Amino acid sequence: MPTALAEFRYHVDRAGRQHFNFAQRVWLRRAVRMACTRAHSTALTTLAVNLLTRALEERDRRAAAGVTRRRAIGLARQFAEDCLLTAPEDAWVIPRDTIRAWIRARSRSRPLPGAAPGRWRAELRSRREQAPDP
Repeated sequence: MPTALAEFRYHVDRAGRQHFNFAQRVWLRRAVRMACTRAHSTALTTLAVNLLTRALEERDRRAAAGVTRRRAIGLARQFAEDCLLTAPEDAWVIPRDTIRAWIRARSRSRPLPGAAPGRWRAELRSRREQAPDP
């Protein structure tokens, strides 16, 4: 099993091609590759989901191609706005621990978009109730 990257790197070469030190694992739309853009786009959101998925490690949601976490999809637009749209255009490095700290801060400050905490608590309760007695 490959070792997890400690940091994620991006740069643009002299020909204007974008390069990342990690492969794209998740596609939100099959035809759209992850990319740094200067405005919100599906390509930028796809990049954010790929970074968040790698930082979170576990995956529980299918995308157009690949598997990610619901949490990664829920946080992707805000991560793109806070971190990727403000990053230098030609190159950046983001440590995994920085992404994890950002996730923790966002998770504490407000619920995920579309999240219904009461529903999840009820679902967990109902699963416990259905579990056989030991």
